Amino acid sequence: MKLGYNEIMIVSMYFNDINDFINLEMGVKRFQGNIERFHFNPIPLNEYSRRFFTNIETFHIYNENDKIFKDGKIFKKRKKNEISVNIEYTQYDRNTSVSTIPIEVKSLREYNNWFWDVGH
Repeated sequence: MKLGYNEIMIVSMYFNDINDFINLEMGVKRFQGNIERFHFNPIPLNEYSRRFFTNIETFHIYNENDKIFKDGKIFKKRKKNEISVNIEYTQYDRNTSVSTIPIEVKSLREYNNWFWDVGH
């Protein structure tokens, strides 16, 4: 079985540092440009490694010491392994914010009384 572009991208998501990415691109000509395909950083970045990931739209923060880049090319930040569960949307939320219920909401309730379970 031959690894294609999508498969090597999945495999390279498990690389440990920028040297693994560089070795792949220098060692296998057909996988040159693999780094540019990423729209997020699969590894923590520093000044050196940031310049290789030119198409990042979502910046994953792996730990508190990660450098935050303010180069204007990153649209949103996401903390790694941060999961929000049991989010509820109340009448108060509706009155004070947008009336569209976010997909992350798991239950609805009137201000103090349960209203219903969304059941995603």
